[in-house]
Amino acid sequence: MSFAALREERIQQLKAQIQQHNQGFSPSLQHAFGYVDTYMSTPDLLFPVVDDHDACEAADDRLAPVIRATSGTLKPRKPRRLLHDTSATRSSQPIGASQVSQMDNGDDMDVDGILEEIQDVLVRVNRLGATPEMSQSSQHDGPGVFQDLLALTPEQLQIACEHVQLTWTDALLADLCAAIGRDDNANPASVRLAYQSFLYPYMSKTTSNLPRVLLNDLVLVSKRFDSIAVDCLIMPLLNDALQEHHELRHSDIVVKLIQEALGQTTRLVLLRYLLFGSLDKLPLAQWNGTAFSKSALQLVNTVCTATPLVALETPVLQQILLTCRSVILQEPRNKEAMQVMLALTSKHGPTLVAAGDNLLADMEAIAQSSQMFLKRNILNQLTALKKKRPP
Repeated sequence: MSFAALREERIQQLKAQIQQHNQGFSPSLQHAFGYVDTYMSTPDLLFPVVDDHDACEAADDRLAPVIRATSGTLKPRKPRRLLHDTSATRSSQPIGASQVSQMDNGDDMDVDGILEEIQDVLVRVNRLGATPEMSQSSQHDGPGVFQDLLALTPEQLQIACEHVQLTWTDALLADLCAAIGRDDNANPASVRLAYQSFLYPYMSKTTSNLPRVLLNDLVLVSKRFDSIAVDCLIMPLLNDALQEHHELRHSDIVVKLIQEALGQTTRLVLLRYLLFGSLDKLPLAQWNGTAFSKSALQLVNTVCTATPLVALETPVLQQILLTCRSVILQEPRNKEAMQVMLALTSKHGPTLVAAGDNLLADMEAIAQSSQMFLKRNILNQLTALKKKRPP
């Protein structure tokens, strides 16, 4: 049988099936396919893929109104199997901040389907804080429940975070940190969501001191995910203080994280952020003379003195000195700026010597303009450093 004959036979079979079952097309579709007065009055329009070019154009003209009417309601749906394939998520590269931000597009996710899949976990999480008794018993149930929450795929956890209805307490946050610490294979994307959705909002509002248990768990988790701690907790708290013109909230906790959790690289990132700011935010070098100035200088001092010491490049040293000079000129008795100067001379002497005579001379001039008692110590250390210069 030739191809043409086979094609014609197939067309006739399809027409017979349509006639037999009487599909009941809507008037608009009947008009588009030629069903106006008599069923199958123009049967060739049922199959617009024909060799007749004029017939194709006619079919396209009739279909245009239908396409326009339905195009806004039709969209591709993400295959459900991708949402269940957690093994692929675990074995792939960790999802970073840019990929987490892409999850915010609701069109890419079947929200209703995800909510149905995670309903059991959400109910158990929200039940933790339903009554005082349950909240108190969370020290036994909480870590396991939060482990199940964090075991969701990042797409599922993104939706879950938006539907968690908990009145967070110190005990519940301690359970959350403990759950992160117990998971040796914790997904960095999921940890980032936990910091952004739960830890930072709580710490940005509470003014009370954190209990030792929560603080210790937070340090352990932040030591493991130090870049996330900087991006999603420390920097947002710094921005809050700068924009609201007050001292840094929980500065003692931030100092502890810098000293005990952050590595050298992340500490240097934080220092650069304090000194130079970023392209999309107000440069933090403009905090001079504000209520945030004291907190910022304390953090600069902490970063410069925490061990192992960060390697300070000459541009960073120069920016530190420019900041200290600006503060001391406005406030000659400022103690925090002089403490930063003392930290540089006592902890980073070889780096200062290697930076050259001009930098040492600048430090001496800044110290001379201060009226604080630390002035003498700094000048004595600068004199000792000058003697170590190579001939």
